[in-house]
Amino acid sequence: MKKWKNFTVFMFFLVSVLVSTGFVSGLSVADFSNVKLEANDVELSTATPRSVRVTDEMEVLIVFDSNVNLSDLQVEAVLRGYDHDDVIEDISDVFEVKAGNRYDAKLVLNLPQRVEQGRYDLKIRFDDRVGVTYVINYPLDIGADRHAVTIKDVIFDPDEKQKANRAILTKVRIKNYGEKDEDGVKVKVSVPELGLSASDYIDEIESGDSVTSSELYMRIPKEAETGNYEVIVSVEYDDGDEVEKERFTYRVIGEDGSAGDSSGTSTTPRTVITVSQETQQATAGVGGVVYPITITNEGSESRTYSVEIEGVDDWGTTRVTPSNLVIVGEGETKSLYVYVSAKDSASAGDYMFSATVKSDDTVLKQIPLKTSVSAVAQSSSRLLSRATLKKALEVGLITFVVLLVILGLIIGFNKLRGEEVEEPEEGSEKYY
Repeated sequence: MKKWKNFTVFMFFLVSVLVSTGFVSGLSVADFSNVKLEANDVELSTATPRSVRVTDEMEVLIVFDSNVNLSDLQVEAVLRGYDHDDVIEDISDVFEVKAGNRYDAKLVLNLPQRVEQGRYDLKIRFDDRVGVTYVINYPLDIGADRHAVTIKDVIFDPDEKQKANRAILTKVRIKNYGEKDEDGVKVKVSVPELGLSASDYIDEIESGDSVTSSELYMRIPKEAETGNYEVIVSVEYDDGDEVEKERFTYRVIGEDGSAGDSSGTSTTPRTVITVSQETQQATAGVGGVVYPITITNEGSESRTYSVEIEGVDDWGTTRVTPSNLVIVGEGETKSLYVYVSAKDSASAGDYMFSATVKSDDTVLKQIPLKTSVSAVAQSSSRLLSRATLKKALEVGLITFVVLLVILGLIIGFNKLRGEEVEEPEEGSEKYY
């Protein structure tokens, strides 16, 4: 009898545990049937990975039959393993389902272009208010398009507004998300209303890499009126077959400097310095290369600028023309040219140096530059320098004159010797 009581107590305890944990059991495969999933109108399988290209959005449609009555069901689509703060997921509103009925849930997943390519599981979760979540995994193989270039960032200098008759500098940051390297990428900035545009080419952007364009220079016309203007930034790639564009609004302040400018602020006078930072090719001991530097004084008075070159003495020589000092008047633009030559003793390789632009004692800009030096082939046929050639010609001419003098002396001596030979006397016999 005692054993029976103990068994009854144990069973009561077990039933209590099961009842108390009934909600913890949650949802299972038995609660739903005929579950189908479509992503961008393509049905997915739980067994075979589906190849998916990175796009801005992936529309997900979940269709299922409910085998249970639920008043607070939610369906969620989740992609995990993405190493950034913005998550890839979407969840439906709470809705009621009844056993024997068919339902669907529409979700949207935003797939950033920077998502790493490879294998992922798209997790479809069925959730109730309490208990365990029922999850179905659909394998995906996410890849990139062959050609996919994106404008990551655009930097204007100054960043928001500029006065008429002054310049805007623009840098464009570009990333290649495609599978292929891109050659000859054209970057263009334009303000159609003002008839302004500037372009530059990027030689190569490897797959997965980001590159920043050189500074694109546009000078606002003096007669431009105060107002907001549309700036169009475009990137052409894949031999011009693909174009990526972004549009911005930029404010121009006319010469009156007040109309429409409710902020009451003015643009600080400044100096615009532009220089091509592309690597120049030079040969040791032969000629040199040129780096032009353009200085625009946007201040209200003339300023004196200086250019200092550092980091060349060990391998080359340099000079700045017309001078390393220049006076630029208000609103004027002048150019200086940095000439760099590699010494005969310079080894082949890349050499970094810098050009520093100052106004008085204030450093305005320090520009890193690079020269790629190649050595001259050592052979007997190496070209002579102009000085060496001149000297060789002078020696040859002197030698030629000396030879002529010697030849004249020889002819003269021979002639004198011929006159000294005596003629035979008359009547003398001749023998043959």
